[in-house]
Amino acid sequence: METPDADPLTLAETLLDEAVYASRARQSATTAISSGDAACGLGAGPKFEAQFGARARQCLEQLWPDGAPDDGALQATLSAWVRRQDGFDRERNHFLKAFRAEHGFDRSTYAPDVRNRFEEGLDAINQINAKARRTAAEALLAARG
Repeated sequence: METPDADPLTLAETLLDEAVYASRARQSATTAISSGDAACGLGAGPKFEAQFGARARQCLEQLWPDGAPDDGALQATLSAWVRRQDGFDRERNHFLKAFRAEHGFDRSTYAPDVRNRFEEGLDAINQINAKARRTAAEALLAARG
């Protein structure tokens, strides 16, 4: 885990990631238990998991040693990020599905120009995601004052 004097922006981004991981674990368990249809591979829908793991708890404690200023706002922000991240994941999965339908699953058989288009497409989605996560982390830190 990060050191006590870790960069607050990095801690906020880690907290956002941990909220997504907790939500995914709950979605997966809910889908497995209910034998639900995992449309788009996302399970029963984005849900905010109120019980963070140890890593998220450490981030919270380091960002807000005296307690989060507004727990409701924090939960709403994290929940909104989980929904947004699910959208990015859907976009990436749809890109992969379409690309593989056109060019096949085995990337080792892609011509160099096809492999470049594949990597550039994924990179573009990942860059948009990273920028949005950074913006969401900055918004989280704004609540610190």
